[in-house]
Amino acid sequence: TGGGNNWAGWSNKKFDSQQSMEQAADSIQKKTYRNLRAAACSGWDFSNRWFADNENLTSIETVSILPVDLNSLLQNLEVVIQKARSFSKNNQTKFITYKRGDLNTFFWNEKINFYADYQFENQQKLNRISLGGMFPLCFKNSSKNIQAIHAKKMVKIIKEKLLKPGGLVSVATNTKQQWDAPNGWAPLQWMSIWGLEQNGQKVLAAEIAKRWVSLNNDVYLRTGKLMEKYNVENLQLEAGGGEYPGQDGFGWTNGVLLALINKYGLNK
Repeated sequence: TGGGNNWAGWSNKKFDSQQSMEQAADSIQKKTYRNLRAAACSGWDFSNRWFADNENLTSIETVSILPVDLNSLLQNLEVVIQKARSFSKNNQTKFITYKRGDLNTFFWNEKINFYADYQFENQQKLNRISLGGMFPLCFKNSSKNIQAIHAKKMVKIIKEKLLKPGGLVSVATNTKQQWDAPNGWAPLQWMSIWGLEQNGQKVLAAEIAKRWVSLNNDVYLRTGKLMEKYNVENLQLEAGGGEYPGQDGFGWTNGVLLALINKYGLNK
Protein backbone atom coordinates (compact mmCIF):
# COMPACT_ATOMS: atom_id res chain seq x y z
CA THR A 1 0.00 0.00 0.00
CA GLY A 2 1.56 3.28 -1.06
CA GLY A 3 4.94 3.71 0.59
CA GLY A 4 4.25 0.96 3.09
CA ASN A 5 6.19 -2.25 3.35
CA ASN A 6 5.33 -5.38 1.46
CA TRP A 7 6.27 -8.23 3.79
CA ALA A 8 2.76 -9.67 3.44
CA GLY A 9 2.76 -12.60 1.05
CA TRP A 10 6.56 -12.66 0.94
CA SER A 11 6.67 -16.45 1.11
CA ASN A 12 4.52 -16.68 -2.05
CA LYS A 13 6.77 -14.48 -4.17
CA LYS A 14 8.86 -16.00 -6.94
CA PHE A 15 12.33 -14.73 -7.88
CA ASP A 16 14.58 -15.39 -10.83
CA SER A 17 17.62 -15.87 -8.63
CA GLN A 18 18.92 -15.83 -5.09
CA GLN A 19 20.46 -12.44 -5.82
CA SER A 20 17.16 -10.88 -6.93
CA MET A 21 15.48 -12.24 -3.79
CA GLU A 22 18.20 -10.79 -1.57
CA GLN A 23 17.97 -7.41 -3.34
CA ALA A 24 14.20 -7.31 -2.87
CA ALA A 25 14.52 -8.24 0.80
CA ASP A 26 17.18 -5.57 1.31
CA SER A 27 14.97 -2.92 -0.31
CA ILE A 28 11.99 -3.78 1.90
CA GLN A 29 14.19 -3.87 4.99
CA LYS A 30 15.54 -0.39 4.23
CA LYS A 31 11.98 0.92 3.76
CA THR A 32 10.97 -0.65 7.04
CA TYR A 33 13.80 0.98 8.99
CA ARG A 34 13.10 4.33 7.36
CA ASN A 35 9.45 4.13 8.36
CA LEU A 36 10.35 3.03 11.88
CA ARG A 37 12.73 5.98 12.27
CA ALA A 38 10.08 8.39 10.99
CA ALA A 39 7.53 7.04 13.47
CA ALA A 40 10.05 7.39 16.30
CA CYS A 41 10.71 11.00 15.27
CA SER A 42 6.97 11.68 15.30
CA GLY A 43 6.85 10.86 19.01
CA TRP A 44 4.13 8.26 18.42
CA ASP A 45 6.37 5.21 18.56
CA PHE A 46 4.42 3.18 17.73
CA SER A 47 0.75 3.46 16.72
CA ASN A 48 -1.68 2.09 14.18
CA ARG A 49 -1.76 5.64 12.79
CA TRP A 50 1.22 4.54 10.72
CA PHE A 51 0.07 1.03 9.74
CA ALA A 52 -1.28 0.46 6.24
CA ASP A 53 -3.36 -2.50 7.44
CA ASN A 54 -4.38 -0.71 10.68
CA GLU A 55 -3.04 -3.57 12.80
CA ASN A 56 0.53 -4.68 12.20
CA LEU A 57 3.88 -2.96 12.63
CA THR A 58 5.14 -4.78 9.55
CA SER A 59 2.82 -2.65 7.38
CA ILE A 60 4.25 0.64 8.70
CA GLU A 61 4.20 3.47 6.12
CA THR A 62 4.98 6.60 8.14
CA VAL A 63 6.93 8.37 5.40
CA SER A 64 3.88 8.26 3.13
CA ILE A 65 1.64 9.97 5.65
CA LEU A 66 1.08 13.68 6.29
CA PRO A 67 0.34 13.85 10.04
CA VAL A 68 -2.48 16.23 10.92
CA ASP A 69 -0.91 17.27 14.24
CA LEU A 70 2.51 18.05 12.75
CA ASN A 71 0.99 20.11 9.96
CA SER A 72 -1.15 22.03 12.43
CA LEU A 73 1.93 22.90 14.46
CA LEU A 74 3.89 23.91 11.35
CA GLN A 75 1.09 26.13 10.11
CA ASN A 76 0.84 27.85 13.48
CA LEU A 77 4.61 28.38 13.48
CA GLU A 78 4.29 30.13 10.13
CA VAL A 79 1.64 32.41 11.62
CA VAL A 80 3.96 33.26 14.53
CA ILE A 81 6.84 34.02 12.15
CA GLN A 82 4.61 36.34 10.10
CA LYS A 83 3.52 38.17 13.24
CA ALA A 84 7.15 38.53 14.31
CA ARG A 85 7.93 40.04 10.91
CA SER A 86 5.36 42.77 11.47
CA PHE A 87 7.22 43.86 14.62
CA SER A 88 10.60 44.12 12.89
CA LYS A 89 12.08 47.58 12.30
CA ASN A 90 14.89 46.28 10.15
CA ASN A 91 13.78 47.03 6.60
CA GLN A 92 16.90 45.40 5.18
CA THR A 93 15.93 41.97 6.48
CA LYS A 94 14.40 39.65 3.95
CA PHE A 95 11.53 37.50 5.09
CA ILE A 96 9.80 34.55 3.56
CA THR A 97 6.16 35.17 2.74
CA TYR A 98 4.17 32.09 3.67
CA LYS A 99 1.11 31.05 1.75
CA ARG A 100 -0.84 28.99 4.22
CA GLY A 101 -3.03 26.22 2.91
CA ASP A 102 -6.34 25.36 4.51
CA LEU A 103 -5.93 22.39 6.83
CA ASN A 104 -9.54 21.48 6.17
CA THR A 105 -8.78 20.61 2.55
CA PHE A 106 -6.47 17.72 3.36
CA PHE A 107 -7.22 16.79 6.96
CA TRP A 108 -10.92 17.22 7.62
CA ASN A 109 -12.52 13.85 6.90
CA GLU A 110 -16.29 14.11 6.40
CA LYS A 111 -16.62 10.34 6.36
CA ILE A 112 -15.58 10.05 10.01
CA ASN A 113 -16.37 13.63 11.13
CA PHE A 114 -12.85 14.10 12.46
CA TYR A 115 -9.53 15.61 11.49
CA ALA A 116 -7.24 12.78 10.41
CA ASP A 117 -3.99 12.02 8.61
CA TYR A 118 -3.53 12.09 4.84
CA GLN A 119 -1.75 9.43 2.76
CA PHE A 120 -0.17 11.58 0.08
CA GLU A 121 1.12 8.82 -2.22
CA ASN A 122 -2.42 7.50 -2.65
CA GLN A 123 -3.94 10.98 -2.25
CA GLN A 124 -6.25 9.45 0.33
CA LYS A 125 -7.78 10.76 3.53
CA LEU A 126 -7.24 8.12 6.18
CA ASN A 127 -10.12 6.99 8.36
CA ARG A 128 -8.12 6.24 11.49
CA ILE A 129 -9.38 8.36 14.39
CA SER A 130 -6.68 9.60 16.78
CA LEU A 131 -6.05 12.50 19.13
CA GLY A 132 -3.67 13.89 16.53
CA GLY A 133 -6.89 15.18 15.01
CA MET A 134 -7.46 17.52 17.95
CA PHE A 135 -4.55 19.79 17.05
CA PRO A 136 -6.31 21.89 14.36
CA LEU A 137 -8.83 22.97 17.01
CA CYS A 138 -6.07 24.53 19.11
CA PHE A 139 -5.00 27.23 16.64
CA LYS A 140 -7.10 29.96 15.09
CA ASN A 141 -5.58 29.57 11.64
CA SER A 142 -8.76 28.92 9.72
CA SER A 143 -12.34 30.12 9.89
CA LYS A 144 -13.49 30.20 13.49
CA ASN A 145 -16.99 29.22 12.42
CA ILE A 146 -15.74 26.18 10.49
CA GLN A 147 -13.62 25.04 13.44
CA ALA A 148 -16.54 25.38 15.82
CA ILE A 149 -18.78 23.36 13.50
CA HIS A 150 -16.16 20.66 13.19
CA ALA A 151 -15.56 20.62 16.96
CA LYS A 152 -19.27 20.03 17.56
CA LYS A 153 -19.21 17.02 15.23
CA MET A 154 -16.03 15.70 16.83
CA VAL A 155 -17.58 15.76 20.31
CA LYS A 156 -19.90 12.90 19.36
CA ILE A 157 -17.01 10.80 18.06
CA ILE A 158 -14.87 11.54 21.11
CA LYS A 159 -17.64 10.40 23.45
CA GLU A 160 -18.33 7.28 21.43
CA LYS A 161 -14.80 6.10 20.70
CA LEU A 162 -12.13 7.90 22.76
CA LEU A 163 -13.53 8.97 26.12
CA LYS A 164 -12.79 6.43 28.87
CA PRO A 165 -13.04 6.43 32.69
CA GLY A 166 -9.54 7.86 33.06
CA GLY A 167 -9.51 10.33 30.16
CA LEU A 168 -8.90 9.89 26.45
CA VAL A 169 -7.26 7.02 24.60
CA SER A 170 -4.93 8.24 21.85
CA VAL A 171 -6.36 5.76 19.34
CA ALA A 172 -9.44 3.60 19.82
CA THR A 173 -7.81 0.43 18.48
CA ASN A 174 -5.69 -1.83 20.69
CA THR A 175 -2.72 -3.08 18.65
CA LYS A 176 -0.44 -3.72 21.68
CA GLN A 177 1.50 -0.60 20.66
CA GLN A 178 1.97 1.92 23.45
CA TRP A 179 0.34 4.91 21.73
CA ASP A 180 -2.87 3.00 21.09
CA ALA A 181 -5.70 1.89 23.40
CA PRO A 182 -5.93 1.42 26.33
CA ASN A 183 -3.25 4.03 26.98
CA GLY A 184 -3.61 7.75 27.56
CA TRP A 185 -0.82 10.33 27.36
CA ALA A 186 -0.64 13.68 29.16
CA PRO A 187 0.25 15.96 26.20
CA LEU A 188 -2.67 14.63 24.17
CA GLN A 189 -5.09 15.18 27.04
CA TRP A 190 -3.83 18.77 27.21
CA MET A 191 -4.16 19.48 23.49
CA SER A 192 -7.62 17.90 23.39
CA ILE A 193 -8.86 19.91 26.36
CA TRP A 194 -7.35 23.09 24.91
CA GLY A 195 -8.87 22.53 21.47
CA LEU A 196 -12.32 21.83 22.87
CA GLU A 197 -12.21 24.91 25.11
CA GLN A 198 -11.17 27.07 22.15
CA ASN A 199 -14.29 26.02 20.29
CA GLY A 200 -16.97 26.30 22.94
CA GLN A 201 -16.97 22.67 24.11
CA LYS A 202 -16.12 23.48 27.71
CA VAL A 203 -18.30 20.82 29.34
CA LEU A 204 -16.48 17.95 27.63
CA ALA A 205 -13.11 19.63 28.17
CA ALA A 206 -13.79 19.85 31.91
CA GLU A 207 -14.95 16.22 32.04
CA ILE A 208 -11.77 14.98 30.37
CA ALA A 209 -9.67 17.04 32.77
CA LYS A 210 -11.60 15.71 35.78
CA ARG A 211 -11.11 12.09 34.74
CA TRP A 212 -7.41 12.53 33.95
CA VAL A 213 -6.60 14.37 37.18
CA SER A 214 -8.50 11.79 39.21
CA LEU A 215 -6.60 8.91 37.58
CA ASN A 216 -3.22 10.58 38.07
CA ASN A 217 -4.05 11.30 41.70
CA ASP A 218 -5.32 7.78 42.43
CA VAL A 219 -2.22 6.15 40.96
CA TYR A 220 -0.01 8.54 42.94
CA LEU A 221 -1.79 7.77 46.22
CA ARG A 222 -1.55 4.04 45.48
CA THR A 223 2.06 3.90 44.27
CA GLY A 224 3.74 7.18 45.21
CA LYS A 225 4.53 7.75 41.52
CA LEU A 226 3.48 9.78 38.53
CA MET A 227 3.81 7.80 35.31
CA GLU A 228 4.83 8.34 31.71
CA LYS A 229 1.45 7.06 30.46
CA TYR A 230 -1.71 5.60 31.97
CA ASN A 231 -4.26 2.91 31.28
CA VAL A 232 -7.42 5.02 30.95
CA GLU A 233 -9.76 2.08 30.33
CA ASN A 234 -9.06 -0.12 33.38
CA LEU A 235 -8.01 2.19 36.19
CA GLN A 236 -6.58 -0.66 38.25
CA LEU A 237 -4.11 -1.77 35.59
CA GLU A 238 -0.86 -0.18 34.49
CA ALA A 239 -0.32 1.07 30.95
CA GLY A 240 1.59 -1.34 28.75
CA GLY A 241 2.55 -2.25 25.22
CA GLY A 242 5.43 -0.93 23.18
CA GLU A 243 9.12 -1.63 23.16
CA TYR A 244 10.08 -0.84 26.77
CA PRO A 245 8.60 -1.01 30.29
CA GLY A 246 6.50 1.82 31.69
CA GLN A 247 8.55 4.72 33.02
CA ASP A 248 8.17 6.28 36.47
CA GLY A 249 7.68 10.02 36.38
CA PHE A 250 7.73 12.22 33.32
CA GLY A 251 7.95 15.96 32.72
CA TRP A 252 4.85 16.17 30.57
CA THR A 253 2.78 14.24 33.13
CA ASN A 254 3.91 16.55 35.92
CA GLY A 255 3.34 19.75 33.95
CA VAL A 256 -0.06 18.84 32.54
CA LEU A 257 -1.30 17.58 35.90
CA LEU A 258 -0.27 20.76 37.71
CA ALA A 259 -1.82 22.96 35.01
CA LEU A 260 -5.11 21.05 35.09
CA ILE A 261 -5.27 21.08 38.89
CA ASN A 262 -4.65 24.82 38.79
CA LYS A 263 -7.49 25.31 36.30
CA TYR A 264 -10.02 22.68 37.36
CA GLY A 265 -9.03 21.75 40.92
CA LEU A 266 -8.11 18.38 42.43
CA ASN A 267 -10.84 15.77 42.61
CA LYS A 268 -10.63 13.81 45.84
